[in-house]
Amino acid sequence: MSLFDKIESHIRALESLGVNQNSNAAWLYPMVESCLSAELIRVWQRSVLFNAKGPRLSNLLEFLRKEVEGEQRVKLARSGFDISPSSREEHPKESKLKK
Repeated sequence: MSLFDKIESHIRALESLGVNQNSNAAWLYPMVESCLSAELIRVWQRSVLFNAKGPRLSNLLEFLRKEVEGEQRVKLARSGFDISPSSREEHPKESKLKK
């Protein structure tokens, strides 16, 4: 389960208890942002969604969802072509070119 999935699950649980995401964003946003790594916060701050119109918490969640989807696509693509550091070391390019 990704960090995004955990955050989304907790926010849904809060909403089921009557804690509205938009009306409580003043304390929810900093709490969610504090869960992120420094590198991910820098990427978030450079993101188009950082300054987009609309609730900042919703924008952050959308950004995280897109990041997770992107990582999943990369993993799928790399696994589909068996591209990993270990496979590259086992099969150097030179040996493939000499055939």
